[in-house]
Amino acid sequence: MFQISYKSIKYLVSSYYIPRSLNGYIDHCKQYFSKSLKVAAELDDKEYLNTVTSMSHVLSAKYDIFTIPQNLAPTTLEKDKPLGIPSFAKLIIDLEIPFDVASDLVESTARNKRVNIQEAKDYFKDLYDVELSFRRLLYEKIGRNEKCPCGSGKKYKDCHIDLFKR
Repeated sequence: MFQISYKSIKYLVSSYYIPRSLNGYIDHCKQYFSKSLKVAAELDDKEYLNTVTSMSHVLSAKYDIFTIPQNLAPTTLEKDKPLGIPSFAKLIIDLEIPFDVASDLVESTARNKRVNIQEAKDYFKDLYDVELSFRRLLYEKIGRNEKCPCGSGKKYKDCHIDLFKR
């Protein structure tokens, strides 16, 4: 359909999460791992950090890094690379950015690109709902008699329970 510009996505993500330089993130990781270097060495994390440190100038030029408080790992956005609607929907769910805020960005992008606004918003909502349903099927315990997250209207036990038995 169309892609959402890197600048728009960066602005949106920056309004919810603090951008952090790669060197700042590496320093944070080193500090975190310095408490247990033996364990880090066993897990090859020290080698990974050394590799990332040696490549930091290359990676900083290519990516913006955002630290998300509940995750140790950062979220990265490739600089100057727009995202398609499916990737944008996944990013919004990953970062727990409110749907309405993301939908407004889709709407303004559609308006600027002279694309049918309602079709763009519907497409985004459909992808967002599918991604949420899929994650719910994978990660949440769903009661046998609840409606199936796939949207069929059937009870979970009569629809997808066999596919996702844990």
